[in-house]
Amino acid sequence: MKKLKLTAISIAAGLVLTACKPTVTYPQSSKGEQTESTAAKSTTAITTQTQAPEKVEDKVVKFTAVGDNLIHSNIYNQASQRAENEGEYDFSYIYKSVEHIIKAADIAFINQETIVNDLYKPSGYPRFSTPTDMGECLESLGFDAVSIINNHTLDVNEDGLLNSLDYWESKKDMTVFGAYRNQADMDNIRTIEKNGITFAFVGATEHTNGLKLKSDSEIKLLYIGEDDEEIKAQLQKARKVADVVVMAPHFGIEVSDQISDLQKEYSKKFADWGADVILGTQPHTIQPIEIIKSEDGRDVLLFNCLGNFISSMTTNARLSIIGMIGQFTVIKNGETGEITFSDIAGIPIISYYGNNFNDAKIVLYKDFTEEMLETHGARKYDNITKEFLDNQINDILKDYIKLDIDT
Repeated sequence: MKKLKLTAISIAAGLVLTACKPTVTYPQSSKGEQTESTAAKSTTAITTQTQAPEKVEDKVVKFTAVGDNLIHSNIYNQASQRAENEGEYDFSYIYKSVEHIIKAADIAFINQETIVNDLYKPSGYPRFSTPTDMGECLESLGFDAVSIINNHTLDVNEDGLLNSLDYWESKKDMTVFGAYRNQADMDNIRTIEKNGITFAFVGATEHTNGLKLKSDSEIKLLYIGEDDEEIKAQLQKARKVADVVVMAPHFGIEVSDQISDLQKEYSKKFADWGADVILGTQPHTIQPIEIIKSEDGRDVLLFNCLGNFISSMTTNARLSIIGMIGQFTVIKNGETGEITFSDIAGIPIISYYGNNFNDAKIVLYKDFTEEMLETHGARKYDNITKEFLDNQINDILKDYIKLDIDT
């Protein structure tokens, strides 16, 4: 059974977590040498010398995860205006306040909610298309693992998705998963090895907004509730090639902070089928962090929903503007190989945009003031108070709240 070490702080305390890096030792001995002449000439017992035990340090990986990178039209139009050259997009401004957090991670995960491609022109709701300059931005920010399986995966049709896969394959330092060219491609489980720990990634979605692939398409997408046996098989394959299996399901009720029955049912199934970490997305707001048990007794780390990383949503805006940056440390015991987690936390963030959907950007909640709330365009669509935001974040994240990282 994995032993879970939890360290977190409350927002009221305003403190930050520190990573725990335990070290262990195990003994190694080497026998003293006995020469032939010594053995022949002496009847005196030979003393065997033993080396002092060598210290074997644990392997440690700091993991960061963010939710839906939902690129509405105002966001890419803003990026177009900020670019130096016509036809280009500079998205970097949006992420400046959190760039240091992403770059500090050993592995950083994101759900790229909208499909980046060069085939279709940029578009917003309801069928999104995002220019590949977004991929360049995510790479420069330091994201390593990118999920592209969600309800908008087929917004740009099969040809647009294939174009997106072509693009992502050019990014040799990024691991993109969730949509695959064919069965063989899907069976090639995506992994990342970092600091002596191997991570495997599997993704599935509850639906794709009613859009479906053609019956003769070779592309593979996994649907929760339809492809359960294949999802189980993928997770079991992942367990064979990795120390830590990360499951990225896109499921739940949109813009709801309540965990749905489907989420509860399938989070348990994913754990039983082999997941060690579950990074939920789709509800577009934060939901609780939990530890659940698998049937083989493992403690499985569950982020029910990470919320939006960035968006300009107006539906139930007092919830949809709240997101989190999830963090945890993975420790592989140097002697036994046992995996444990520590320093589990959620850093609250706000998706900000002005009254005319201008100035879209991410704001760390610790820096989000009453004055910023007054100018937030979302107030035109919902009754939002700072007191509500404070209470919501405290109630959802509880003891896992963290305000920023150590710098």
